Amino acid sequence: MVCARTNPMQENEVMPGYVKTDEELERIAAVLLPYKYVIDEVNIEFKTTWEFARWALPPCFEPIGDRKANVAVAAAEVLSIECPHQGRFDADHVSLACTYGDQEGTYILQSLHSTEAHVVGGREVWGGPKKLGNARIYHDGDRHYAYSERNGIRLVEIEVETKGPDLAPRTTRGKSLAVKRVPPPPAKGLQSPPV
Repeated sequence: MVCARTNPMQENEVMPGYVKTDEELERIAAVLLPYKYVIDEVNIEFKTTWEFARWALPPCFEPIGDRKANVAVAAAEVLSIECPHQGRFDADHVSLACTYGDQEGTYILQSLHSTEAHVVGGREVWGGPKKLGNARIYHDGDRHYAYSERNGIRLVEIEVETKGPDLAPRTTRGKSLAVKRVPPPPAKGLQSPPV
């Protein structure tokens, strides 16, 4: 099928329906924001080397830890998430604690998600390293087991026993720091400087 246009567009003309109006963008943002999730999570903080963290982090981020002792802070987590705008999904994150200027947060090295919508959304909106995979959490009293896998390979496995306040529901806030880079259609270089 050939699609011909009888009235060619002018150079600066916008194609209706392809470029969102300010009102359309506001309606989309009202659905997506604020990012508030209900999460069942099993996580563990661990130490890695400062050398590895410095190698893995983009240059604009600084590892958190002790450079002289060659120690940096990292974490792994498996999550079951109720998402208000795209439904329930399971995920994992492996991340490094870092700073960007005076802001403290985490930089995600790996993130598996159980639904394609969350993989695509996370890549497009945040520029995150998301891939399709499976994750599960199991609870038995104070004992908890969680894992994630991709293509039959187990990537994260956490077994922990918790008591007291670690079991209580709580509200937390955090920052996930990312560098968004978009390749152009010919896939050479970047479409714009990294954000």
